Amino acid sequence: MRLHQVPIGQKVKILEFQHRGIFLKLLEMGLLPDTIIEVLGKAPLGDPIYIAVHQTFVALRKSEAQNIVVQIIV
Repeated sequence: MRLHQVPIGQKVKILEFQHRGIFLKLLEMGLLPDTIIEVLGKAPLGDPIYIAVHQTFVALRKSEAQNIVVQIIV
């Protein structure tokens, strides 16, 4: 599942990044494989997506979220 497909309020674990070009930017924001994040909200058209990572709030473009493969935490 990709991050942009995750419903609001759901916690997920990052598995991998599909596009290497965004890796450094996401790394600087604390988004690494095996990191647990929570989807907090989405703008009306789904762009941007608001997430919580390590007690920090981050807004990601939908195009960035489409390249993040995640697993839902049950």
